[in-house]
Amino acid sequence: MVWLPAPVDRRATAVIRYSHDKLFRGRYRSAPALTVGVVWFMGGLAVLPAAALDLVTKGDHPLSLLLASAILVTIGLPLVLAVRLPVRMSTQGLFSSLVFGALAMMTAGAVVHLATGAVDSVVDAITEGAAGVSTTAASVVVDPSELSRGEQLFRAMLQWGSGVMSLMAIVKVFPRLGIGGLQAEGGVATRAAARLSPTTGGNVRRLTALYVLFTGLIATGYFLAGMPLLDAILQSLTTASTGGWTTRAGSLGAFDSAAIEWVAVAGMFVAGISLPFGFRVLRTGRVALFWRSYEFRGYVTLVVVSWWILVAWSGDWSMSGIRAGVFAATSATSTTGMFTVNPDHFNGQGVSLLITLVAVGGMSASLTGGIRIARVLVMFGVMQREITRQMHEHSVKMVRVGRSTVGDAVVSRMLGEVALNALVASFGYLALAVFGDDVLSAIGAAVSLLATAGPAYGSPDPASTLTALEPAGRIVAVVLMMLGRISILPVLGVIAIGTKPMRRRVRLRRGTLVRDRGDR
Repeated sequence: MVWLPAPVDRRATAVIRYSHDKLFRGRYRSAPALTVGVVWFMGGLAVLPAAALDLVTKGDHPLSLLLASAILVTIGLPLVLAVRLPVRMSTQGLFSSLVFGALAMMTAGAVVHLATGAVDSVVDAITEGAAGVSTTAASVVVDPSELSRGEQLFRAMLQWGSGVMSLMAIVKVFPRLGIGGLQAEGGVATRAAARLSPTTGGNVRRLTALYVLFTGLIATGYFLAGMPLLDAILQSLTTASTGGWTTRAGSLGAFDSAAIEWVAVAGMFVAGISLPFGFRVLRTGRVALFWRSYEFRGYVTLVVVSWWILVAWSGDWSMSGIRAGVFAATSATSTTGMFTVNPDHFNGQGVSLLITLVAVGGMSASLTGGIRIARVLVMFGVMQREITRQMHEHSVKMVRVGRSTVGDAVVSRMLGEVALNALVASFGYLALAVFGDDVLSAIGAAVSLLATAGPAYGSPDPASTLTALEPAGRIVAVVLMMLGRISILPVLGVIAIGTKPMRRRVRLRRGTLVRDRGDR
């Protein structure tokens, strides 16, 4: 053993102690870094059941899945050990955590897909990971049944896990954007999701328990309807999360079962309901709250009216035709993206209606995508107010939704979000049209991807949303899907934070140029 001089020994001990404190006692405070570490670490652990299933079912990739699990745990664990949350979480920190957490989950999905060979390129792996994280029913894998059972389980768990991430956003992030949902009486409750429990952790736990129970009920329904047990479990994960990914080519219509389709309709419809609102009804037992909710009434009306319109435009009033209309309307409104018949079955008018339903989406604080019914109701309230002002020039009137008023700050945030979604969808449509789609397919794909639904309504083959695109088009699709899942305002906030030093340098240079010109 080599003895070091005392001063050197003391310095070495100090360095070791300092490193130990920094690495293993979480002295670094960063919410985004900790979120990334937790996502990678938990993602690595989540791959283990997939590897075990592949081993039991004699799949082709148990070792590849174990390797992917080891990689994710190895890169995630040091961050979990070295970083802890700040004492106070700012809005910027919340936005950054949401964005980087979603990107970390997408990266984890890409690593697993590359390890198993499910896709051939990095672009395809990122695209498939984004489709999973964004709960979009689109895939670059033409036939999901060719994947091993372990790969199928991981793909379904990726969408279900993204639903858990959305629960945290519903409780912690969305209320700060003023989009926390509507009260039962009809008014906007910007912090409705934060009122379930005195603590944030309690809110998340309660909603997660409801989410798990809901998933179990759907799995039971699928199994009783005749779906094989493993398929029922996998399909319940993607139905509860409004992900819509299926284990067979041809979406849910490949099972060719009316009972299974009715179970899916029920699951998709419930998934479009606000989770905090649903929890409140279950906790109080006051079922009448459903009908007192202005937004819930709007949701039911939209689904039912669209269903009958789709059946009328298809001209098929048989039981199978009615079922196809109900399924399509519910799938589009909940942005689940599953289908049983080609949307062309409802003619061109029906395709346009489905695109509109996807753009609107379900209730606020649900797991659906789209602009949400609450914002649509607020937009109608704004139009009503402006018409009143035109007729009565000096009138002062608040925007009303149901029996309650909506503050101008909330109205501004909601209208701004709607305008940003429309702008992003327009750019997405142009980009998709350039990189592989015809005009109508590009419009349907851009709206569907941004709303995290998936099928390219208007395309001859709605399942080919991603496979019909060139690599550059798939990158555009990734951007649309991730913006639709995260929400545009948090992404813009993170971009503003990241570009702040650059913008400051530009302002300083401009100021220097102006002073120089003044001196001259």
